[in-house]
Amino acid sequence: MIESKQPILQVDSLSVKKCDDQTSTTKYIIDNISFSIQLSEFFTILGENGSGKSTLAYSLIKLLKPSAFEISGEIIIKGQRILELSESNLNVIRKNEVSYIFQNPYSSFDPIRRIGNQLFNSKSGSSSEIMSEHFNSLKLNSDNNILKKFPFQLSGGMLQRISAVRAVLSNPKLIIADEPTSALDKPISNLFMEYLLTYMKKSGAAVLFITQDFDLAVKYSSRIGVLKDGVLHSIHNQNQFLKSHNDVYLEKLINSYKYIYRTEK
Repeated sequence: MIESKQPILQVDSLSVKKCDDQTSTTKYIIDNISFSIQLSEFFTILGENGSGKSTLAYSLIKLLKPSAFEISGEIIIKGQRILELSESNLNVIRKNEVSYIFQNPYSSFDPIRRIGNQLFNSKSGSSSEIMSEHFNSLKLNSDNNILKKFPFQLSGGMLQRISAVRAVLSNPKLIIADEPTSALDKPISNLFMEYLLTYMKKSGAAVLFITQDFDLAVKYSSRIGVLKDGVLHSIHNQNQFLKSHNDVYLEKLINSYKYIYRTEK
């Protein structure tokens, strides 16, 4: 278990502007937000479509195109000031400290390389026995020649679960999961979340889970931050989140969730 009082991720006064050269206009996608994540914490950013969630996720490890976006503020991962690092030093962070699970799993795999070659290239050097254990945890049939297939031969849901395996096999200190369950059904979504939670507990790493799924956020998070129109409205511990708040937007969000939950029950 890794122990440290220093946050694995510290975000201070982060703003992201989208620049449009054709119209010479700029728009704030992320507007002056601050938060931190400790090791052994499952931290969730919850927001609707268009709230800026994915832009936030991409900005944390500088995956946004510099020609289209302007990032200001401070992002610190394991003591490293991300916005000041060279691309080569950034790649070291991306390879050794942070794993990223994209919303679209097809975008994160090389389409002309077999799945097995991409998984076994992780720094863990995992054996086939360990791989089978991970696959079984996510109800992936390890005897179904998955490792010999190309990404396009697998369903999106299956490939997303393999994305989680690849993220964990790298043994990162931080996993950033950008709406990873959006294309998964509820039972598989819960399985996916349990898999990430188990890794967090065993390794002492942290998970930043980005989602619009209220139910998953409430069920699995240590803390939840609510993002709307690029503004971080509030951050609450899991056991305080569903209680009454002064924030009008958050209160409406919670009341909607409670109504849906009662209806489904």
